[in-house]
Amino acid sequence: MKYRTRANRPSFFWTWVVLLILMLAPTGCIEIGEELDVKADRSGTYSLKVDAGQLAGLLLLSGVAVDEEISEGIVLIREAGHRLKSARGISNVRLDTLIGDGSIGLSFDFSDPARFNQALYLLGETEKKFYYPSLYTIGSRSVKRRNIAPIVRNQVRKDYPELMDNEFLGKIELVSTCRVSGELKRAKGHQLRQSAQEARFSWNMRELLHTDQGLGYTLRYSKGTARP
Repeated sequence: MKYRTRANRPSFFWTWVVLLILMLAPTGCIEIGEELDVKADRSGTYSLKVDAGQLAGLLLLSGVAVDEEISEGIVLIREAGHRLKSARGISNVRLDTLIGDGSIGLSFDFSDPARFNQALYLLGETEKKFYYPSLYTIGSRSVKRRNIAPIVRNQVRKDYPELMDNEFLGKIELVSTCRVSGELKRAKGHQLRQSAQEARFSWNMRELLHTDQGLGYTLRYSKGTARP
């Protein structure tokens, strides 16, 4: 099934992620992982990886008809990478579209929180205006991600209502990891697991769409030291 058209391309980061999920769901995609590494000066690195696991790799090698979904996902990643490479304050844009290990993704470095949020809007082909909400608020000792779960649910219900009961969604996990430069003092979010300088949050896609779970989280930490 084709979900991607010029008319209904998403205009925000997580709905871009949802579209990527919908393309790859027939392959048995099991994890969407994002990682945010925040340095003491509030610059950092962001990465997004779609892990279709061994199933997608085996199906691809065997010639089973998942090529269209995989190809659509690769195109989406490449287009996003092209937009990011021309963005101010964004560097080291890296794309993983070889699918050899059953995964595709992208990563980039950002110079400051403002450029980072602009990049997240660019993923959805939208130029961030000053009055648009930021997905992430990064302070000198805190990180907060905005809860946009209601936006995601409304997007799916409006544009892809047949997917609300899709059995594949129950197999998809969203995982978000944030690493900071200081020692974590407090962390709050869904399915939290944490260590000294890292917090990990996770959501089941089906549960996210059918409950009031939020996609936001907050971290507070001690002042860190500069890292290369």
